[in-house]
Amino acid sequence: MSGALIKLDEFTITSAVSSVILAGGTQSSSGNNVVIDNTYDVYILKYSGITLTSDGNHAKMRVTVNGTPDTTTNYDNYYEGLRSDSSTSINGGATNETSYGLGQLDKSAGKNASGTLTLFNFSDANEYSAWTTEAQYWWNGSSHILSILGGAFNTVNQACDGVQIFALSENLESGTFTLYGLKK
Repeated sequence: MSGALIKLDEFTITSAVSSVILAGGTQSSSGNNVVIDNTYDVYILKYSGITLTSDGNHAKMRVTVNGTPDTTTNYDNYYEGLRSDSSTSINGGATNETSYGLGQLDKSAGKNASGTLTLFNFSDANEYSAWTTEAQYWWNGSSHILSILGGAFNTVNQACDGVQIFALSENLESGTFTLYGLKK
């Protein structure tokens, strides 16, 4: 499996920003304009060290269409979560949302979010764009880790070309985001 992941784009936040767009026709760190297209069947977005500028806010994700974030109410998801402080698991989901949640974060030192989004059908205008999530983060207001497994759809038949990561009502303070194509 060596060489199966092809690194396409990477961005590291060095000072607070309102959002990060990977692919979507944006200029990558290599100077190329990167888009998610039919070059690969599957794309993988790895993120680590996401923190926000204050406590209790949510890190979010949207797909982009022609480089513009899709803010319509077409995001449906479901997740299962395991908490480090109890044997109780949590689960949930939502339909008709304007974005997909990556976690409610606590700003305390060392508490951040990391995970992997595996992206499917993004370039196919005849299918819903879909993704699975594997994520870990310190849950806001508590001293435990939450580990999430889930999946989501953007419930519109449209070709998507990138991903936007943002905070619900503040800025992203730190984080590294890397986009890969999975070799056919």
